[in-house]
Amino acid sequence: MKKLLLALVLVAGTFFCNAQWFVGGNIGFGIKSGDNIPTATTFEFNPFGGYMFAKTLGVGLDLNYGLTNNQTIEEFELLGTSMTTNVKGTAWKVAPFFRWVFGNFERVKLYADAKVTLGGGMGKTYIKGGEVDKTIDGAKTFTWGIAVVPGIKFMLNNHISMNGKINLLSLGYSQDIVKSPGDDAIVTTKTNNFGIGVNDKTAISLGFIYTF
Repeated sequence: MKKLLLALVLVAGTFFCNAQWFVGGNIGFGIKSGDNIPTATTFEFNPFGGYMFAKTLGVGLDLNYGLTNNQTIEEFELLGTSMTTNVKGTAWKVAPFFRWVFGNFERVKLYADAKVTLGGGMGKTYIKGGEVDKTIDGAKTFTWGIAVVPGIKFMLNNHISMNGKINLLSLGYSQDIVKSPGDDAIVTTKTNNFGIGVNDKTAISLGFIYTF
């Protein structure tokens, strides 16, 4: 019995010593403004991590959280007042994935992630100005889908690498379920998407990976 336990400990120790755990992610922030258009602010946080149990095979989890705010300011010169409208939205995604490395060169690795995505989002409109101060609930969205997303990784050293997800070339299927407030009831609409680039709105996302 003691020999069996010792053997299991040695096997477990070897497994964890050789484990290729990795973590990474990217952060995006942007502001867009101009004459006669709303000021748009966006923020996106996308951490991910996983484990390569072989040189060409691995599993992981991809997370995403985003915020948007579109602000419009209307000036009423005759009344000497202004009205500010903010349309704010939040979105989230959870996507477990299976990774296959099909191109393994000295510093460059080409891979494809087969992922299942679950996500959602909601929005609200805030109107304030003069005697007006109200909040309007917007639509709520739930999304699910499957996709194969190609990517490329460039090793800077033994632990740090640059990573690019080529979402523009992803192939998959997704369904969006949107529940919008109506005059008398909630209106539900479903949209099915199938083709190239249906999994993500960002064409190419760049980030860094740390491998233990």
